[in-house]
Amino acid sequence: MFAGLRELNLDALRVQWKGVAKGLDAIGLDSVVSFVDPRIESMIDHWYLTVPVLQLAISVFVAGMIIRVGRPVAARAACVRRAAVTTSLRRCARCSARPATGLTVITGPNGIGKSTLLRVIADRVGDRGRMGGTAIIGQRPESQVVGVRVGDDLVWGLEAPPNDDDCSRALRARRTWRVRTPQTSSLSGGELQRLALASAALRRPALVLSDESTAMIDPHGRATVLAILRRLADDGATVIHVSHLDGDRAVGDRVIELGPAT
Repeated sequence: MFAGLRELNLDALRVQWKGVAKGLDAIGLDSVVSFVDPRIESMIDHWYLTVPVLQLAISVFVAGMIIRVGRPVAARAACVRRAAVTTSLRRCARCSARPATGLTVITGPNGIGKSTLLRVIADRVGDRGRMGGTAIIGQRPESQVVGVRVGDDLVWGLEAPPNDDDCSRALRARRTWRVRTPQTSSLSGGELQRLALASAALRRPALVLSDESTAMIDPHGRATVLAILRRLADDGATVIHVSHLDGDRAVGDRVIELGPAT
């Protein structure tokens, strides 16, 4: 298809080599020209072998450069992540002496390791999404609502779904009673977050992990979500709420502030 373009490129390569060869002859390196010239011609004549071999050599070179440059960067990133987890766990170690139930608020600046700590806890505890297990509420409500209708999302994944009365009570308790039947695509961010909390509450979780669940909603919705987390804790669940917002501290039974390692 591109025979003409190929011939043009090969002719350009031949011309470029001739210019280089003249320069080498001028400085007395005619022996180098004599050695290289027939090989250049052979490479041009056998372009169907030369091109893939050169492409392979370039790919190997680029891959080597990426590994050489990227490996220290990846190692540094892994080191920083491990340091963040270690620091977070060390600073949170005193939690073990506290009562298991209640609402713990973990605060600190962005990037200090709050969400990383929450993921470590989630990985160690496991049992996510099951009745009496662990519920995780994330920062972006649209990413954790999977049902097309509100009622479908409430009972998603449950082997023995609760009846409609239980669903209605869960929605009313989480101030989401007026979104019982609409499509989830029509809900606001605050309504989606309350729906996620209602879905979690239906599973009667022993542990609720809230990862910046108040960060992406308006002040009124934030107050509602905090009130729901408070009620879950009062009902006997262990609630850990991660937030960089100072106003979220007020709902906690205990507040743990993460800071840079000293």
